[in-house]
Amino acid sequence: MQEAKRSPLLDSLKIVGLAIMACYVCRFWPMVIFLVIYGLAVITRTLVKSRKAKTAKLVPVIPAEPIPAPTPTQRDMENLAFSMICGRITELVARDYPNARWVWEFPTAQKLILEGHEAYILLNQAGGYRRAQVLYQNLQVTGLKYEGITVAPTQQPTEPSPEETEPDNYSLLAFQWVDAHTADLSAQREEARQNGLDHVLVPETELPVAQSWQDICAELARAGFRTQVLAEGIKITGVDENERRSE
Repeated sequence: MQEAKRSPLLDSLKIVGLAIMACYVCRFWPMVIFLVIYGLAVITRTLVKSRKAKTAKLVPVIPAEPIPAPTPTQRDMENLAFSMICGRITELVARDYPNARWVWEFPTAQKLILEGHEAYILLNQAGGYRRAQVLYQNLQVTGLKYEGITVAPTQQPTEPSPEETEPDNYSLLAFQWVDAHTADLSAQREEARQNGLDHVLVPETELPVAQSWQDICAELARAGFRTQVLAEGIKITGVDENERRSE
């Protein structure tokens, strides 16, 4: 059986009452007066404590306010939209040409798209197509418009001349690529020079089709770069002609 809860006040009053009765029987009046005063003090103290306990229980608990999440900035939204555009372009290129690789024609592609201008990508191993326009609306890619010459012969060709053996001229592509990357290549070369290196390697992944590398080297030479074609890309070495003339 569970024992009933006992009140400390009742226990104290019983003890005080028994002490008063004993003193009364013994005619010990001073002690009787003292015990009466003590009993009143115990009752008053117990009532005050019980009232404070009830007041504390009634105080509502205010939950802590959650820390608000940081608000994304306009720059964050633009970077997210551009990354989604790049991912969509990769999906479309992989769907049409699984072995193809692509790079932006201009390094300022994000700015061009945000301002609503036309944007193009350069392709490698895409079945003859070397360039494609990115079709987009409301920062969402709707498709790619491939550009290139892939004309099949309609009649039996005669003995081809040296010009006819090359169906495409890569000089325009080389000029456009060098014009878009000259500043970046100069900065890379200066950084390599500060790090004690004597060359900069432009990897295959950042270049258009391999057939255009010789034309790119020719354009780079006109811009003052000393170049060398390697299997893995184009190597830029030494100082440019403008610096040599200034010296």
